[in-house]
Amino acid sequence: MYVNILGYGVTNKALVTLLNKQNITCHIYDDKYKNDEIDFMGNTCQSFKKIATLQEINPHGDTNLAIISPGIQPDSAFLSYFKNIISEYDFIFHIAKGIYSIWVSGTNGKTTTTEMLSCMLNAKSGGNIGIPLATLFMQDYMCDTIQTPIDIKHFQHHKRMSENYKVYDVPSMKDCNALWVLETSSFSLHYTYYALPNIYILLPLSQDHISWHGGFEAYIADKLKPLQYMNYATDSKKHYALIPRELMQYEVAKNIITSTKANVMLYTDSRDLYAYLQCEKKYFDYFKEPFKLDFMVAASGMHFGNVAFDIDNILEYKIGAYRMEEHKKHGLLFINDSKATNPHAVLSALYTYRHHRIYLILGGDSKGAKMDMLYPFLQENKVKVFSIGRDGAMIASECRANDIWVKECFTLDNAMESIYSVLCNDYTLDSINDMDKHCDDSNRPIVMLSPACASLDQYSSYKERGNKFNELMEKIFE
Repeated sequence: MYVNILGYGVTNKALVTLLNKQNITCHIYDDKYKNDEIDFMGNTCQSFKKIATLQEINPHGDTNLAIISPGIQPDSAFLSYFKNIISEYDFIFHIAKGIYSIWVSGTNGKTTTTEMLSCMLNAKSGGNIGIPLATLFMQDYMCDTIQTPIDIKHFQHHKRMSENYKVYDVPSMKDCNALWVLETSSFSLHYTYYALPNIYILLPLSQDHISWHGGFEAYIADKLKPLQYMNYATDSKKHYALIPRELMQYEVAKNIITSTKANVMLYTDSRDLYAYLQCEKKYFDYFKEPFKLDFMVAASGMHFGNVAFDIDNILEYKIGAYRMEEHKKHGLLFINDSKATNPHAVLSALYTYRHHRIYLILGGDSKGAKMDMLYPFLQENKVKVFSIGRDGAMIASECRANDIWVKECFTLDNAMESIYSVLCNDYTLDSINDMDKHCDDSNRPIVMLSPACASLDQYSSYKERGNKFNELMEKIFE
């Protein structure tokens, strides 16, 4: 018996380590393998291209368990060969009973909200935040022997054929063996059919990963999937969900939300949640938007789910890098918002700094998302746009059509050089060092990297892109 591993990134590497510790070998598929290999643990490693050959040999497909990397496109042709695909979440929650979990999803703010929850609960966090569930499992459960893949295989087929099947009973906080706060992507939710959170916190949704999901309504449906599967829980009333009220305008969301048997609370914005939570005003005022909403959602979700937490801990929390990260230099304010990979996140950042003159770097891989929501603000507030990346030409064209100042720069290096020149011209400066003479904190210009796009067309991650921005800030604006 072996387990198929589809994709070999951070998530599945941890799963292979876990399986190997239990003397279970893996068949690993990833396009980074140019030739077939066998590693020192006896795992076979091969390219996805090898699957075409396997299909010829075995046209009925492989019925062994296959754990899929969440980023693999659901319409990938090779997936049809594997007859028993499950997610990392389904695998871990099947072998590790007794976990009290809070899942956080949404388009923006997932990492911040997850960190805030972890801070106020003194709990472990994982998932999309960077720590695989298998790693959390090995930390908390490795003394136990896991159940065999055969059990999981039987479970998967049984569940999909039976509408009466009930999934496991989640533990209460006092009876749990572990407390996990998990940042959960729409990719992970798409492939998950069994695992359930005790509390599901959903931040507002906007267009993101549209090409992957095949449309915005499909994206919404995946984000609301936990509410559907809470209906299969042994006791649906043990589950809680905090959901944006604005989703009720979509028929697919309305159907899921109104038909769930779980406890659901709808919210509008941070002020709505403040009225519900009734915490001291010093907590409400501690963060500016959009981080204020992240905090209010985190605290309200725990309060709604009857989970005790230490709200004072939030006063020690610091917003992470690449999220509206501020740097002051020569009278300029630089905003490194490299993690803003969709238009909704950019609009939040723009609104925060709306009283300043903004020089905005936009572009990268838009992932099929439309930029339309940005253009009214950009036009009305006379934002100057410097477009980069794969979809930079599209953004530049649409800006011109909306009477927005734009320069197509192709690369981040060119954009920063161009901003330097435009700033000197706009303020009639011989040197950027003279900017301090023209500005104070109330009116200093903003150089903002808030790209509304993924970074993978030019960088390995949003972090590398953000680091490059900081590097260019020091080099060009010295």
